[in-house]
Amino acid sequence: MTRRELRQLALGAWLSGSAGPEAASASLAAAVQYLGNQNRSAIERHEAELTQHGLEQLTDILGLRLLGPRSATQRLPVFSFVLTGHSPAEVLQHLDTQGIAIRAGDLAALPLLKRFGVRQPRGRPATSTRRRPSSIGSPLRCAS
Repeated sequence: MTRRELRQLALGAWLSGSAGPEAASASLAAAVQYLGNQNRSAIERHEAELTQHGLEQLTDILGLRLLGPRSATQRLPVFSFVLTGHSPAEVLQHLDTQGIAIRAGDLAALPLLKRFGVRQPRGRPATSTRRRPSSIGSPLRCAS
C-alpha cells in the first residue's frame, strides 16, 4: 500500500467514523509520517512546556486530585484527575460547553486506578503538539 493510499484510507475512515484495523493502521502510518517531518527537538520542548504548565495549573485547583508523578521530568503532558464532588460526566459536560474535549470514565485502566486508590472514574484532558499551554487548567477552575 502506498502512502497516498494510506492517507486516503485514513481520511475515509475518519469521515465515516470507522474504527476498524485498517483505519487504525492508516492513522498510525499517517501519524508516523507527520511526526517524521517535524522538528523532534521542538516537539520535545513543546511537550515539556505543556507538562510543566499543566502541572502548575492543575495542582492549584481546589478539590482536584492529579494522578501520577508531580515532576514534569517524570511524565508526559497527559493529566488524569479526580475532581471532588463532581462525577466525570459532570466535568466532561462542563468542559464540553467551554469547547474543551476530555475523556472521562475508567478509560480501560481499572488496575492502575486501583493502584492510585481511585474508586470512581476520572477525567483526562488530551494534549497535543498543537495545544497551547494556556488552555490547560483554567476551565477546570470554574468546575471546582
